[in-house]
This record gives sequence, structure tokens and C-alpha cells, in this order.
Amino acid sequence: MMSQQYHHGNRGSLYSSSLDCLTSTVRQEGFWALYKGFVPVWTRMAPWSLTFWLVYEEIRVLAGIGNF
Repeated sequence: MMSQQYHHGNRGSLYSSSLDCLTSTVRQEGFWALYKGFVPVWTRMAPWSLTFWLVYEEIRVLAGIGNF
């Protein structure tokens, strides 16, 4: 959606709306095309999220605020 070329009148050349993009992708490539790149994103974000929340909880305990 973001990198498609635009015609006159600010209309995209591939998709006319976000819903059109969704339905066209599912129709042409199948439902699982919506999850392309999930594993690389997850492997990048999971360690960061785990580390952040563990450190955040420890800081709350050390500050005397307590945990959730």
C-alpha cells in the first residue's frame, strides 16, 4: 500500500483502499500471505520484550512500588 504508485487524483494504481488490498491479497496469495515475515519479526521482538518486562518489574520492586 505504502509504496504503490499513484495516478492523478491520488488513487493508487494497485489498490483503491486498505480493504481492497486485504481482499486482493487473500484472494490472490491465500490467507497465510498476511503472515509473511511474522517469524523474523517475532525473533527480533521477543527477546527485547522479555528483557524489558523483566527489568521493568525488578525496577518497580527495587523502588518499592511493587509489581502488577
